[in-house]
Amino acid sequence: MKLGFVRKNLRRILVTLGAVMLVLVLYKLWRKVKDSPQVPKEKEVIEYTKHNDQSEFSPIEEKALALGDIFSGEDGGAYEGDLENRIRARSEEELQAAVDEAEPGARILIEPGEYRVNLKIERDLIMIGQGERTVLKSKEQSEEPVILALRSGLALKNLVLADSGLGLVGQDAKFEIERIEFDGLNRGAFFAGGGEFRIEDCLFRDSGYGIKTKGARGLIKNCLIKGNKKSGVFLQESKVDVIRNSIRDNGSYGLFVGRGCSGTIEGNFITDNKGHNVRKEETREIYK
Repeated sequence: MKLGFVRKNLRRILVTLGAVMLVLVLYKLWRKVKDSPQVPKEKEVIEYTKHNDQSEFSPIEEKALALGDIFSGEDGGAYEGDLENRIRARSEEELQAAVDEAEPGARILIEPGEYRVNLKIERDLIMIGQGERTVLKSKEQSEEPVILALRSGLALKNLVLADSGLGLVGQDAKFEIERIEFDGLNRGAFFAGGGEFRIEDCLFRDSGYGIKTKGARGLIKNCLIKGNKKSGVFLQESKVDVIRNSIRDNGSYGLFVGRGCSGTIEGNFITDNKGHNVRKEETREIYK
């Protein structure tokens, strides 16, 4: 009787089991999508660089590195600096003079336009682009980076570094970088040799490499890193948290984590890089 019942209702049983399995699969997919973090879209990141509100700045998050007194007021807000020490730059000559002569902690407000400069920073400064688009480029035929920071604290916001050899280079410097567009920097966009940094809401594209560090500590968060000739992010002997970024279409690795590195890699969208999407050298882990 029992065997006959099973044979008679086999089709109905199989259909029921299939429906249950389909529901379980759909539920797992729904939970995966629900729990996955949002990835910044290219349009969103580009809009960040065009942000025109110069009066309010987002507070440094608890997970960000403490980058020195220049970067935090009593309320923890970034870009506070010396509010009485503001300098406006409307030309290349004024910008160069401001960098050379400003007191430590000064805020340099750069008017919209294009500036051909090679700035060497050796004191704590804050540089903020005004208006829609403030573009810094290297002087013609110059091999120097657009900005070189040496053993100093530098906060940058609402600027474009473009169409040059090297973009922003630091040696034992402390960086606070927000809403910066790095575009068309043939040799590389950002390099930190030692020091500390926080990079957030930035765009790195069409450059030699996106972000490269050696012996540095930092945070890379909510950035779009795409279309660079070499790696999107290349870390060596560094402690860096890589959180909620989109890293894609780069010519080599999306994210390379070299020996001696540590930090958190979380919530990133890394795809379509011509090398491996992620490579961890020390553990030999490779994610294609």
